[in-house]
Amino acid sequence: MATVSAKVYEHHKKSDGTYNVKICVYHKGERKFLDTNHYVVQKQLTKDKKIKDTFVLDKLNDQLREYRKAISELDGRLEYFTAEALKDYLKDMDEDVEFISFCREHIERLKADGRNGTAKNHTAICNSLVDYFKRHTVSIKEINSNMLFMYERFLQSDRTMTRINQFGNSVVTSEKGLSDSGLHNHMRDLRTLFNEARRKYNNEDLGIYRIKHYPFSKYKVGSPPLTKNRNNEIDDILKLRDWPTPLVLITIMGNWSARPTSDCLERNSSRRWAGRRRLEFCRYCNKQSKNISFFCMDQTYKFQKWYRVFRLWNGNNLSR
Repeated sequence: MATVSAKVYEHHKKSDGTYNVKICVYHKGERKFLDTNHYVVQKQLTKDKKIKDTFVLDKLNDQLREYRKAISELDGRLEYFTAEALKDYLKDMDEDVEFISFCREHIERLKADGRNGTAKNHTAICNSLVDYFKRHTVSIKEINSNMLFMYERFLQSDRTMTRINQFGNSVVTSEKGLSDSGLHNHMRDLRTLFNEARRKYNNEDLGIYRIKHYPFSKYKVGSPPLTKNRNNEIDDILKLRDWPTPLVLITIMGNWSARPTSDCLERNSSRRWAGRRRLEFCRYCNKQSKNISFFCMDQTYKFQKWYRVFRLWNGNNLSR
């Protein structure tokens, strides 16, 4: 059976003559101590160091009553607690979870695990929350469904941001509102951080829930917006096949150079034009052209860009 009581010990006497009142947590033959906000002097104590000040006693009794209630509500789960774990449970049960601090700690863990890309995305979420609340401390209770709807409008509007650069200087930048896909990714990552906080501070096995609410049950992140179909049309492939002049199949290299891989289209089947997984082109260039534009489709990473090749080197190498 676990018990809690208020204690004052001689060896806890401060240099100014005051004693800090401790809460003694006794469980499974061990004693652990919790600090309180209460300080007493010798005239408030008996010779046996018992508290006799009625005002302090009333405050301590209220606190002890809350601790005893929390212990009783644990029921049979109390057997799974050590004295140290029970002390931490009583200490933290009324403490609020500070979300920004948690985010920064979680980001550091990601960096230590080598997940720098995810850490960078979560840093953007953390900084954006600081911009929205205009402070560096945010209670987890403030991340609620009403806040998420207002935060969404904030992200879609143009805003000014202050960031610290690599030299430690503050830099003010103006940013446009997020697109639909950018907003989806941002809120998805915020949900991930919230879930990680619940995973850390809640213990379903023991019935401990420091974060009792879940705003994403009302605010739905949903599915990512549909992207444009990037498959080549059959008509485009037929036009390439029937192009009257010799064409060159261009491959974008890692160093942003382009190299012809064949002198004419006839040497490449239409299957090769349509089936390249990494890069496909809807337009191709004449080998003798000095200034060539073509459209590049990356099927692996799902984006489209225009690339311009400015020079033709000896008819063999093209440079961007």
